[in-house]
Amino acid sequence: MGNRLHRRGPKPSPSRQNQIFWGFVAAALIAAVGMYWAAGERGPSTSYAGTYTPNTGVGPNDPEAPTARLAVIGGSYSAGVGNTVAWPQLLAEKRGWQLDNVATEGTGYTVSGPDGEAAFPTKVDAATANSPDIIIVAGSRNDQTIPGDVEPIASAMFSDLKAKAPNATIVVIGPMWDSSEPSYAVEVANEGTRLAAEAAGLPFVDALELSWLDSPELIQDDSVHPTDDGQHVLAERIDAVVPALTVP
Repeated sequence: MGNRLHRRGPKPSPSRQNQIFWGFVAAALIAAVGMYWAAGERGPSTSYAGTYTPNTGVGPNDPEAPTARLAVIGGSYSAGVGNTVAWPQLLAEKRGWQLDNVATEGTGYTVSGPDGEAAFPTKVDAATANSPDIIIVAGSRNDQTIPGDVEPIASAMFSDLKAKAPNATIVVIGPMWDSSEPSYAVEVANEGTRLAAEAAGLPFVDALELSWLDSPELIQDDSVHPTDDGQHVLAERIDAVVPALTVP
């Protein structure tokens, strides 16, 4: 069989070509106007990727929701010495929680404050008086005076807390330190706190290992207590390790 040739039709006249060309142009303009009108009807597209805030429990934006209550037992880092604000207040404000902060300067599991402030175990009644949903026990660097006694005293205190607040979430944070190297005594106190928390089945956060205040700029001129910026850092770090909580 021979090669089959495909015949082309007659070539359109120039006037016919112009008609075809302008027909395409008109169609394109009509389509473009239609797309523009449709986009205007829908309104501008919005991306929420940069504005979305995860829910970490009950927050201040939901006034109808029940409010969780936080109780804090701690020393000067939690009470705020030389500060205008302390981390418990900042944490409670961020989470939308009510706060009972019974932390006082100079106290720990084994020691009372310089003006007779109660040691941690004798703060249990005050901390549990309003039926908190979450209790944070934080500290204490003050226990380095008699660090070997921390474990048995903390163990008894945790048992008391669990008995008086059976439905509360309890989180134990070890001693918090400044930007210098922790002392051997405070490491012993930290280990005693960890062992007591583990024996009680409570989560323990090793603040010495995490070294939250590792910059000298976060410490006051007394070389011990955090600045207001340091308190904000503590609030951020503790917010990251404290579980979200939803009140039924």
